[in-house]
Amino acid sequence: MKKSFLIILTLATIKPVNAQLLDFQNAIYYTASGTTLTATGLSLSSFNFNSSSPSDPLFNNGIYFSANDYLGNNLWIRVRHIAADPNGQNVGYNVPATASNPCQAANMLGGWNGFLYDFEIYQDVVLNSTRTNELGALFPVGITVASLERLFSHCGTHEWVSFSIKNSGASPWNLDATKFTGENPNSLPAFSSLLTPVNASSGCSPAGYTTTFPSGDTALSAISVCPVFPDCSEFKMSAGNVSHFQYGYEADNAGAYQGFSIEFGIHFIVTPLNLLLFKAQVQTNNISLQWQAANEINTSHFFIQRSNDGVTFNSIARVEAKNTGGNNNYSLLDTHPTNGINFYRLQIVDKDGKTTYSQIIKITLIGKNVLQLFPNPATKFIALSGLENKGAIRIIASEGKLIKQLPATANSMLIDISILAKGLYMLQYNSAERLEQIKFLKE
Repeated sequence: MKKSFLIILTLATIKPVNAQLLDFQNAIYYTASGTTLTATGLSLSSFNFNSSSPSDPLFNNGIYFSANDYLGNNLWIRVRHIAADPNGQNVGYNVPATASNPCQAANMLGGWNGFLYDFEIYQDVVLNSTRTNELGALFPVGITVASLERLFSHCGTHEWVSFSIKNSGASPWNLDATKFTGENPNSLPAFSSLLTPVNASSGCSPAGYTTTFPSGDTALSAISVCPVFPDCSEFKMSAGNVSHFQYGYEADNAGAYQGFSIEFGIHFIVTPLNLLLFKAQVQTNNISLQWQAANEINTSHFFIQRSNDGVTFNSIARVEAKNTGGNNNYSLLDTHPTNGINFYRLQIVDKDGKTTYSQIIKITLIGKNVLQLFPNPATKFIALSGLENKGAIRIIASEGKLIKQLPATANSMLIDISILAKGLYMLQYNSAERLEQIKFLKE
């Protein structure tokens, strides 16, 4: 499945301003002799993995692209293809070789079948005057990685991607969105902090993967567990203070491509705030949130964000920072939580616009509109309660195939399942405010 990733180097999750989008396909790349860089006059537009030489600099010391961030700083991006199979043979899929052209479009770099790319970000010896084409020190920035097309899966058939930050001092990955292109309404990526590869024997929901984004990790992998075939998944995430990272990909067939773009923005500096406490408690039909922060040297405000799936978050309130000495206590009462599981996180915004996130916390609210299914196991009919006379009901087979879909037309409904084959199914109820799922057995 053709797909691509966008990598934006920017300040945490702040939108880049006057940033440069690097054209990997057409830009002339440089090679290094010691610290001296020389333009080759070549671009990747005519490069092909099938006919490339093992001595090509892309496989050895790397190729370098010149870039400037929005401040005008002179940067160099070193790119190396260090493996066709990011996990090695007999782990996950066995990728024999990266194939074909790495650039399917301008601003895109990748390959077919599988690959592992290594990136390093350097400054020029002269950072913000005339470029000298001499490599200086590593230069940490923020990066945002965004899938531009889709991540495909159909039970045992998975596409697998990984992103691993290699330098110390980087801030962990934060998930920004899972439905941002408008092309994948059923997007449901799953993540693992163990970089666990998958293969055809891994099934529909591979062990070690969860749709709850792992907070605090600088290395993770992702697949799609979208239950509605042939829909696919997408996601966007950010990290800061990155000067060295690797990006890997595996596919189980020769017809799968992945590529990405890279854009430069603001040099990232981690906020000094120290979050000492963040917790949630149920109060009748509301949820009380409390947090405690210290070292608020430059903090402007907090956005409290809520999600019903632990992946896509929306801001529900803004609280101004106290910016006083010692430990500062904050609280917020969420009077409109969703029934069932609620996920919360804090978006911490500094006075200069820099943004970081807290860990994600989870709490369950049991209300009158909790989806219930009876009987289970069932033979001819299933009865549903806790609906809202809106939204959609889907029955999905264990291999991910959509079997039946109908609108929710009442608060309680009786659904005929007599024609279903025996086996395990997932009933999914989806409305604007809720996404709930219940497994049931047809006998």
